[in-house]
Amino acid sequence: MFCKTRLAVVVAAVLAAPSAYSTETVDTDEHMEVVGRDYGYKVDTNSTAMRVEATQLETPGQVTVIDEQLIDEQRASTLGNVLKNDSSISAGGVSRNRESFKLRGFDLQSSSGFLRDGKQHWSHYRQPIELLERVEILKC
Repeated sequence: MFCKTRLAVVVAAVLAAPSAYSTETVDTDEHMEVVGRDYGYKVDTNSTAMRVEATQLETPGQVTVIDEQLIDEQRASTLGNVLKNDSSISAGGVSRNRESFKLRGFDLQSSSGFLRDGKQHWSHYRQPIELLERVEILKC
């Protein structure tokens, strides 16, 4: 009996010793403040998928919006240069005065998938890039 009591006292003393040291903790948390710039490349709304101005969260499909600021800053001269900003589009080819693209493996041409202001755009020539306010890519 005496041996068990003595063992219990020793165990209690050993376990209590670290708690005496733990009250002397020093706050060593580092506080870091990151300062950065917003370049304005993120566009919060689109009008392609639902034909009305909607936020990205309200849109049922995935829409990539490339705005005029990004087009100007990268000095894009063709629609192909603008569409390089989206990884799901690849250049299909350039023939004389036309460009064609592939969107997730499907052909995208001026006769099959270009919309301008929400309406089918039947152009068989390269569009002047200076007229674009923004490019929206709808992926369903």
